[in-house]
Amino acid sequence: MMPVSRKGSRKGRACKMSHTPIPIPSALARRLLKVAKGRAPNAPLLLQANGRPWRSSSHYRPFYAAVKAAGLDPTAVTYYAFRHSRITDLLLADVPVEVIADQLDTSPDVIRRSYLDRISTNAEDLLRRHMFDLAENVVPLAHARKGSPATA
Repeated sequence: MMPVSRKGSRKGRACKMSHTPIPIPSALARRLLKVAKGRAPNAPLLLQANGRPWRSSSHYRPFYAAVKAAGLDPTAVTYYAFRHSRITDLLLADVPVEVIADQLDTSPDVIRRSYLDRISTNAEDLLRRHMFDLAENVVPLAHARKGSPATA
């Protein structure tokens, strides 16, 4: 269960914390079950190398170091790149925008505005994957008027 963001909170009114189920591969589920074995049900599942729980900002330094080690610009390639990659991959896999928005705690309109160029660029490939290839099965149709030759 992934906690959703607290977007939309207003002064004086706190948003209720809720969670969204996120599907994971069965191999990852098995691995996580091994990690969780013997821990309290509410104990953090993933820990840092030093044994401490991850905090919302704990990932910045290791990610920054990994980006630099890869020879990339850490001011351009941020941790948020994972989110962008995931959204793009799901769009290219024909997952409905509404499903993506729900899973990644955003809105379909935001996805359409932000990723329209990626959607448009690959539109031909996406459409082609869903076409029927009837070239082998084309048969002539009889013309409506008597005596007219059939046309294909």
